[in-house]
This record gives sequence, structure tokens and C-alpha cells, in this order.
Amino acid sequence: MSEKVKLPKDIYDDLDKLNTERDYPIRYVTDMFAGSVDTSYPFLSQYFNSDRSRRITKIMQALINGYEVEQTPEDKIFEKFHMLLKYEDRESDYMAQGIKWTLQTLGKELLGVTDCEINTFVGANG
Repeated sequence: MSEKVKLPKDIYDDLDKLNTERDYPIRYVTDMFAGSVDTSYPFLSQYFNSDRSRRITKIMQALINGYEVEQTPEDKIFEKFHMLLKYEDRESDYMAQGIKWTLQTLGKELLGVTDCEINTFVGANG
């Protein structure tokens, strides 16, 4: 079986809704692509409107192989930050502090990162 297709959250939600509401989702997507049905899936419709041939292929692959939500950059930062906090070493603490400092410098708020306290590691030699 092929790998699951990663989709942006809003497209994932529309496709999930389509899958639960329609008996034949692949046929419905084909009809959407052809413009022969009105759609109640706004994000999916917008998705088709740019780069149509590549996007229809991706949606069909998702319906056949399965799909999952694509991580946003914020999700990736949050995950990396909390992974670093699990380690009890100076290097990981410095990297976590660097992530937090960078977000604060850019004026970005990321709950669970910018509001998180970092307990600086104090090793045997320091």
C-alpha cells in the first residue's frame, strides 16, 4: 500500500466531511473537478482552482491511499521545542532557549513555547 497523502488542515477537514457525507466520494470529487456539482466543501473547491491537474491527482491518491494532516511550521517548532525539554543537558537547553528567543524577537506568540519556562540545566561541572 502506498504512503498516506499529507494535506493542509482545511483540505483534510473538507475531505473528511465529504467522505462521511457521500456514498461515492471519488465520483463526487470527479464531478467537482468537472464543475458539474455545487459544492459544500469550500476549501476543497478553492484547492482545485489552482494547479487543477496536480491537485485532482493528489486528492484521488488521498481517497485511495488514505490521508493525514500536514504539520504546520508552528506544529514542527512546538514538537522540536518540547523534544528538547525532555533532554537534561546544556546543549538542549540552549537550543530550546534559542527557539524561544527567536520567536520572541520576531514578535511571534506560540502557546506552549513562548510562555514556557526553561529550567536551565546545571550539570556536575557547571
